[in-house]
Amino acid sequence: MVEGEQAAKEGEGTEVSCAAVELFLPVGPRAYYGGLGAIFISEATGKLRVHVAVSSDKGQHLDEAPTGKVDTMYKGLPREYGQGILEGVMQFNEVQTLGSGTLSFSSAVHGEIGSSVRFFQRISRVVIRMLKGGTPISSEEDLKGLLRLEIKQPHL
Repeated sequence: MVEGEQAAKEGEGTEVSCAAVELFLPVGPRAYYGGLGAIFISEATGKLRVHVAVSSDKGQHLDEAPTGKVDTMYKGLPREYGQGILEGVMQFNEVQTLGSGTLSFSSAVHGEIGSSVRFFQRISRVVIRMLKGGTPISSEEDLKGLLRLEIKQPHL
């Protein structure tokens, strides 16, 4: 587990929100891949605690994955990706809109070739945008618009 915390505006009451995204993004000769899920529990603590579950090794090999034979998929998250997600979340201003509570990134899938720390930092930002609500995602176009906010540069 990789953990961190920062001051946050206190929320009212306790609410639970869940969000997850799995993304396979072919770009030229390379394909990026990753999946990340999180739960946010709001609590009137004045702090935002962030937990990122990591694997002790590569993780469990997945036989069936959307990448086909392009990449080897694993369930779980390498420690370096978890640390990168934590650092990215702590630097992402929009995380403050969640308010105080606990943000737990508890599920993930990654590719041996198509995943990177930077790509997972971007996926974590998409998940945070989904958790904070604001714009409901009721169609594939809504989701594509949300993804475009983070996945817009060729240097993932």
